[in-house]
Amino acid sequence: MPERPLPEDEHSAPATSTNDGGRVGFDRMVMAVLPRIAMVLGCLYAALFCVYAVGIAPEVRGAPLLLAAVTAALYFGAASLLAMKACASRHAHLLALALVAPVPLHHGLLTAWGFDQGHALPFVLVLMAAGSLFLSRLWLAGTNVFIVAVWAAAHALTGAPQVSPLMNSAVFIAAVCSLLVHEARIR
Repeated sequence: MPERPLPEDEHSAPATSTNDGGRVGFDRMVMAVLPRIAMVLGCLYAALFCVYAVGIAPEVRGAPLLLAAVTAALYFGAASLLAMKACASRHAHLLALALVAPVPLHHGLLTAWGFDQGHALPFVLVLMAAGSLFLSRLWLAGTNVFIVAVWAAAHALTGAPQVSPLMNSAVFIAAVCSLLVHEARIR
């Protein structure tokens, strides 16, 4: 008796095997949480905009304010598009990477511009979040490499004194923990 494919949304390709059915299920699980993640990230960057407006000296806050506003707007726009289910669930991991990418890019730019010197926390948090978001080892590994590369490039471009070994260790420990969180989640 042939296996019956899983029911699909109108945008997905048909499931052709048991492995594909599992992948389709994983993709749907990731796709289901993306609109809420985008909305939360938009709210966080809107709050960061307010923090920058109050906490950074007026003569140097222009670039961080603009960057936070653009990042928040991108996340709110993404949340709206994802809520409309305009994308196929087979693209869920690519879309998740698109949601993760602005976080290290935002903080990498701030680091390269001389703000946030040595602060590993945004990179550590996004690495840990990636471990719980992605359900594909390949996408998680690629995302972790991207995040660590942005961290390294931002610090290489600053020409500032070396970041403490503790900060560097935190980023790499978070990358390993991200893999452990991922493994625990898919089991």
